[in-house]
Amino acid sequence: MQDIKNLEGSQSRLFSASEYYRMVEADMVMQGEQWDGQRGRIVTAHAQREHLWSVDAYYRLAALGILHPEERLELINGQILTMSPQGPLHAETVELIAAYLRVALAGRFLIRNEKPVHLSDLDEPVPDLAVVEVLRYSAQHPVPDQIRLIIEVADSSLDFDRKVKSKLYARAGIQECWVVNIRQRQLHVFTQPTDLGYQSENVLTENTMTLPCLGGVSVAVSELLVPN
Repeated sequence: MQDIKNLEGSQSRLFSASEYYRMVEADMVMQGEQWDGQRGRIVTAHAQREHLWSVDAYYRLAALGILHPEERLELINGQILTMSPQGPLHAETVELIAAYLRVALAGRFLIRNEKPVHLSDLDEPVPDLAVVEVLRYSAQHPVPDQIRLIIEVADSSLDFDRKVKSKLYARAGIQECWVVNIRQRQLHVFTQPTDLGYQSENVLTENTMTLPCLGGVSVAVSELLVPN
């Protein structure tokens, strides 16, 4: 499993000693695991392998009050990660793309803004935007068969979005993923998913493209970028 802790834009959620003992009381820590006070992580005593959290355990931590509603977190490769703070340009870009796609797609799909998608027992990331089938998602977050397009807006997180999150989406079988590079004003389009990642990555500048994943809707890349 890919080590993601050293990539810019990625930071594990650290646990305190009191949180660890609450996990022990709730029988959420396996035999042979302990709290590593220097790193704030739950690890095996000898191999120093970090505990992997399932989606069910992730929500149980929230129910116990260990993870708090105001925390911006996502579960990737069984690791609970804190999400980077959004700068003004990042936030404005997400809102601009969401508004543009809602008009361009005219109700044919739902645009979910910064909400989780359920990819596997160890993966529940929170993409900036997800284009999904028009269904109700009150019982479960969208799963890969219901997701038509994932969009990540990247500032400091470009490497993380390209090298980690795109591979996660490819492994889940999501047909297309975009990473909007707001620093270079480029759009990275990932297609042809495999278990090892997307086979194709095209880097587009401010031109017009056609999106087969959305029924051939024509989208101008410039419309996805905040004007200079």
